[in-house]
Amino acid sequence: AAAAAAIAANKELLSAWQEGEARVIRDICAFTYSLDSVLVHVDRGGLLLASASKAEDVTSSWSVEAVTRIEEVMETGCTLIMNGISETVPIIADLACQLSMALYSPVSINAYATNAGVSVAAPRHFDAQDVLALQITGQQRWHLWDDLDQKNTFRVKPNDLVFIPAFTPHATDTIGFSSDDDNSFHLTFGLDFLAFALDDPEYPGRTVFPPGALSSSSLAAQALASDLELGRLYSAHASQILKAQHSLHSNIKPDNWADRFQTFWSEVTPAVLEHRRVTSRPDATPVEDDTDHIDETRFATELYVQAKLKKKSFR
Repeated sequence: AAAAAAIAANKELLSAWQEGEARVIRDICAFTYSLDSVLVHVDRGGLLLASASKAEDVTSSWSVEAVTRIEEVMETGCTLIMNGISETVPIIADLACQLSMALYSPVSINAYATNAGVSVAAPRHFDAQDVLALQITGQQRWHLWDDLDQKNTFRVKPNDLVFIPAFTPHATDTIGFSSDDDNSFHLTFGLDFLAFALDDPEYPGRTVFPPGALSSSSLAAQALASDLELGRLYSAHASQILKAQHSLHSNIKPDNWADRFQTFWSEVTPAVLEHRRVTSRPDATPVEDDTDHIDETRFATELYVQAKLKKKSFR
């Protein structure tokens, strides 16, 4: 709770989020977790959906492979990728819930671990949503490219937070750090307005709604005085998504991830479709008649679940 509160209350971060500017914020908060904590979770029978990536150079694409033993991934210079760790590790799930309530934004959490001395921890890429990256242990170097393709490089240490706006190219490495140092372990928090279509081109959520504004009872008057109904709908649809996400992050057990994940998408899809309809296609088919899309989403989710469970990683 302390970490989520510190992040949500940081004025420098809120300013960067509203302005859409990349920024590193030093010593924002401490969060006690590590790769060893992940290993303990797995040793106790917890589920971890993990993969490994090793890129030849910074311009390479992600080369992702399934994981069988976590230690082998680290020893070969790969980056251990733990996407959706908030869906399988209770303490990370709690953090996701706390952050989503504090920022009133859908929040998904991934984790990444890389040993020191790796030239490409993550190749150059961008994400389709705003991202916060909190360094937990070790150090690493970040590279961010601006709109003119000029590179900005900086180092981060434990408790530092990096804000990366959506579609900002970035890469990381751990060169120059001693092999005696802790491995680099960081969490990324996806602020998923875009992922759930809550950032419409004509009504961008980051511009229209300051962080936290969606939770205000006077949201429409504050944020969209010219369109009270749209303001109400943003709040209603965001609330549906947040409720479903909190369910996804609750009652975590090794054998119920698939059911929780499928339920999550079955609850979220109608809210997303309805939101797209009312914000960008007023004359579109009502969501209750869009059963084909919902069925397609359900089928795609089932395929995703099957593929993920085949690649589940235990220590």
